[in-house]
Amino acid sequence: MTDITITEGDTLDVSVLVNNLGGETGSQTIRLLVDGTEVDSQPGVALDPGIETNLSLAWTASPGDAGSHTATVEGDDDSVSASVDVLAPAVDVATGAVSDVTPESATVGGDLVSVTGVDEVDADIEYRETGASSWVVVDAATLASPGPFSASLSGLSSSTEYEARAAGAATRYPASDAGSPMTFQTDDAFVSVTTLSVSNVGDDSATVDGELTEMPGVDEVDVGVEYRQTGASSWLSEAAGSLTSPGTFSANLTGLSAATDYEARATADAVNDPASDVGGIVAWTTDAPANLDEEFDDFSRWDFSGLSSSEASISSTRVAPASTNDTSMYASGDISHGEGVSEFSIAMTWNFSVVNQYTRVVWHYNENSFGQGGVGLWAEDDNFNRVFAVGTTNPDPVYFKNGDTNTPAGNANYETWYKWIIDIDWANQTYSLDWNNGSYTGTHNFDGNPSNIARLRWGAFGPGMNGQFDHYQDDIRVNL
Repeated sequence: MTDITITEGDTLDVSVLVNNLGGETGSQTIRLLVDGTEVDSQPGVALDPGIETNLSLAWTASPGDAGSHTATVEGDDDSVSASVDVLAPAVDVATGAVSDVTPESATVGGDLVSVTGVDEVDADIEYRETGASSWVVVDAATLASPGPFSASLSGLSSSTEYEARAAGAATRYPASDAGSPMTFQTDDAFVSVTTLSVSNVGDDSATVDGELTEMPGVDEVDVGVEYRQTGASSWLSEAAGSLTSPGTFSANLTGLSAATDYEARATADAVNDPASDVGGIVAWTTDAPANLDEEFDDFSRWDFSGLSSSEASISSTRVAPASTNDTSMYASGDISHGEGVSEFSIAMTWNFSVVNQYTRVVWHYNENSFGQGGVGLWAEDDNFNRVFAVGTTNPDPVYFKNGDTNTPAGNANYETWYKWIIDIDWANQTYSLDWNNGSYTGTHNFDGNPSNIARLRWGAFGPGMNGQFDHYQDDIRVNL
């Protein structure tokens, strides 16, 4: 027999060739002995002279049989022996590093350091919340030789301490091992949101889109949009629903002011968790009103102080001029001044620190042929310096530059209706003109560099004006 090595639990199979070398038929018992103790036999083996046969004998090494042994096969008059080394099965496993920790997952490594008498090992990672009584087992690998392994743990709770360890068990032998536990804590839950774009911009509405990009450790997230006029200190909010997985969302903003700068950002707030996030800011300007001739008849803005009825008057009646196709309603007034009065105005005055960046003023006029002088709109600074003026003279349209220097903007006829549109950009100190539906257009800078605008005035102006100016229709729009 050849010297062999087996492991506890293995069976030693011995194949025996038996010959009858004598001259007569004989019968013998063939035995397998381990350390002199019979562990298997084949009794009554009968052979005729010159005949041989093969027999099988076996011994299973039991736990505790580890060590060196002598196995002997013998008959009545012959024997043969061999050394048998029996190994105790052993697995040695070490816990590796914990990596890639998130609010709901982690990766834990292990190492199959060595094996003895084992041909295959099932390697696992076991984990549990610190203090729990039982382990959760995650299959990692089946190894035929020492080497590293790892497993990804999922479904963990955020902001929670866990312990994990590597483990290994021989597939065919009662041998196993587990490494020392490693402690780690999952990250706090978080949400991540991105502001995408602004669309569907109108004069009083807009749509802001956002995307919830991540929500590890969170089951549900309330999403929405915060918005405000540019420069305001506080935000308004508009909800856009709840999400249970990352995705896009939209918020429809309404009730906005026309021709006004706004900014907005997407928001995300975890449900039942303090995690929250805001996206970057997007900016836009709402459109000018769709109905540019929307009526405005707040006559409380007009200041008649210091003017006698012989100098100026304006009625608060509303008319739809029959001589035009425009069905909008306007405040109308007849403006006159006394002989020798060089200049007067009917003024609207308010605190410009709270006025929005843009103001639109619209008026219609129809000058009688006996009228002299003009009517217009102008703004003044604190020292009553005129910073821009737009109006009419007999009845041609003009705008004033460098004080009283007027610049013609077109040619007009008496007894004919015309329309002025003036868009004022206070922040950039410019005013854009549209006379007679595009017959004249242009944008001009304020005169000088005024630090403060105190008054916006509308009325008769210009030196040496006489007579009566009839049928001036105005639609004064402020704070657009």
